[in-house]
Amino acid sequence: MPFIKRDIQPVKIRQGALDKSDISLGEEHEVIVNKSYTQILQQISQLATFANEIFKDLSQECQHVVNRSHKLKTRMWEIEQRSEKLNVLETPLRELQQCRLIIISVLQSTF
Repeated sequence: MPFIKRDIQPVKIRQGALDKSDISLGEEHEVIVNKSYTQILQQISQLATFANEIFKDLSQECQHVVNRSHKLKTRMWEIEQRSEKLNVLETPLRELQQCRLIIISVLQSTF
């Protein structure tokens, strides 16, 4: 089971007591609306931060895949160069075994 990287908790938008001493009669509705807007903006800000982290992690994963594929391409090119030099009839058995081991190690590292 994967580990939880982020935990998004909803902000309770309309919860909380109003300080009656700071509010004059008739302004209750405006204070409640402003408080709700503030909490909505706070939740959107948190969501944007999490989205930024997700895309940053995704970018790092993609870069890791690119680096691995580049290393694999380099290793395959080296094997290709060695295989072109080999002539089965003239190559000693020892060199063939070494090439076989290299090919096996490349295949194992890719899976």
